[in-house]
Amino acid sequence: MKKLISALLCLLFVVSLAACGKKTASEEPAEDAYGSRFAAFYEKYLKDGEYTMRISSSGQDVSVAVSGGRVYLAPIADDAGYAFLMTDDSVYLINFSLKAAIKYRRDAEDLTDDPFKGASPADSFLSATGEIGGKEFYFEEYSDEEEGETVAYYFDGGDLKYIVKNYDMQNSVALLEIEKGADAALFSVPEGYTLTDGGGISDLIDLDS
Repeated sequence: MKKLISALLCLLFVVSLAACGKKTASEEPAEDAYGSRFAAFYEKYLKDGEYTMRISSSGQDVSVAVSGGRVYLAPIADDAGYAFLMTDDSVYLINFSLKAAIKYRRDAEDLTDDPFKGASPADSFLSATGEIGGKEFYFEEYSDEEEGETVAYYFDGGDLKYIVKNYDMQNSVALLEIEKGADAALFSVPEGYTLTDGGGISDLIDLDS
């Protein structure tokens, strides 16, 4: 579960950034201009706010579905038996074998960092090439010096392959596949499950220690 919690927290950061792509997506910039490839990726997959993807984070493959501000995340393993569901104000840890769920309060200040906030294109964006796994990729990097946050999107042509936060390659997110649309049934705790209060989001993070 430790790896999945790490993936969840990283994913929440990534999903919050996806909404920020709107500001460049409609500008139709020239190739490799400010945010051009992320803008094109946003238009193709994220604009409607519903998509399903498979990622790899912290050495574990994870299935993810997104609908608006809701995120469903589950490990791709036959014996996992659990998943996370994020809503606007809560994170649920769902245990399928026990038919139970634990609800954690989601504090905005704990889970939403926006490196675009207060940053201008002149001092927050760069594009270059870099290596991951011995292969060279074009990347677009966005930074907020005041907040000390940086995120880079690595592309193979027009395909987004990796997302790296704060130059931490070991905890990068590899995008394995993505498609538009999401199963609406994933975004609620299954009927008949026992629901208990787990406290604040810090209590969920403590499970990772």
